[in-house]
Amino acid sequence: MRRVALLLVLVSLSVPALARQDGEPDPVVTADGVRFTLSGVIQARAGYGLSDSDGVRDRRLGVGLRRARFRARADFGTGGGLYMQMDGAGGTLTFVDFYGQLRITDRWTLRAGRLASAQPRGFILTSVHYIDVADRAAVVERWGQMTVGGDGRDFGVDASYRSGGTEALLFLHNGDGDWSRMRGNFRPSISGGSATDGVDRTGLAATASISHRLASGPDVEVGGFAGYNGAKGPNTGGAGGAGRSYATFGAHAYLGARPGSRPLRVKLDLVGIAYRKLAVETEGQTALGGSLFGAVLALPYLEVFGRAELFSADLREDAPDGEDLYLTSGATFSLSAMKGGEFHRERVTLALQRVDFGDESGSENLAFVQLQFGF
Repeated sequence: MRRVALLLVLVSLSVPALARQDGEPDPVVTADGVRFTLSGVIQARAGYGLSDSDGVRDRRLGVGLRRARFRARADFGTGGGLYMQMDGAGGTLTFVDFYGQLRITDRWTLRAGRLASAQPRGFILTSVHYIDVADRAAVVERWGQMTVGGDGRDFGVDASYRSGGTEALLFLHNGDGDWSRMRGNFRPSISGGSATDGVDRTGLAATASISHRLASGPDVEVGGFAGYNGAKGPNTGGAGGAGRSYATFGAHAYLGARPGSRPLRVKLDLVGIAYRKLAVETEGQTALGGSLFGAVLALPYLEVFGRAELFSADLREDAPDGEDLYLTSGATFSLSAMKGGEFHRERVTLALQRVDFGDESGSENLAFVQLQFGF
């Protein structure tokens, strides 16, 4: 019932928001002076997949929803606020982000809850509205799958500092973003008879990032991140199913972060993970990945792009696996830009993707057309 009530509130807020096609949706101000903003995006696709791995050849053709996101923001007018994001692509409405924030000064802001903070720039810090293709770079998605989780969020507290074109984040977090009380969501009550929910774990995580946009060219952005995670979550693998602590690091350099923002765009992402060695080691100790993306704005409403990526999950000298090679090519046609609006609002993306596995186990191929509608 609570989810139904929440959905009805969001629908009621969406009426004035939908009245404006471009730019941020109109705010809704209550009698108490709280300003609400609603936004969202639907990504529907039709695709054809060909799997040729481990001697098995499968094909699949179909239509589906990649994302169905709804976001609501409340501004209390005193520096405080709330933010939540939900997704309905899986058939049920689930929370992705949910946090509160407090703006202390014009430069300092605190946030607490489940959120995306310091991490690779190409991961969740790139909004779902501005993804270049239909998915973020494969190397940063694999980074998430091997660290905090595939959706890149975690429970914690972060502090952000902004001055001019510089933004710095410091994130203190649980290290495992899973909603389960046994893993990431630590919320016991003493009335329940256990202060730990029966879990013995004290490892936490700390991650910091910094990015800078050049004053001489705001489309030019450079930055990096680094952190340590001692939670030993199940995403980190390890011998016998035991998790591993790890250090992580990465860097990025962008010329034009958003689709359709300039005639030529180039984006470089680098990520790395160094796992702590276990007494009995059967898995890789270090993972490295790199992604190079390029796009040309052939017309004000047509962008042609390509991306090449390498990811190695194990760099030991005796490692049997090589580097996985990911290749992507395609084009994005913006219906909204053709009508004089923002490029990302309404667009059609055609893409061809392929991965060749470094262990020579085979390849995966995917072709799709995706429609994006955002408000």
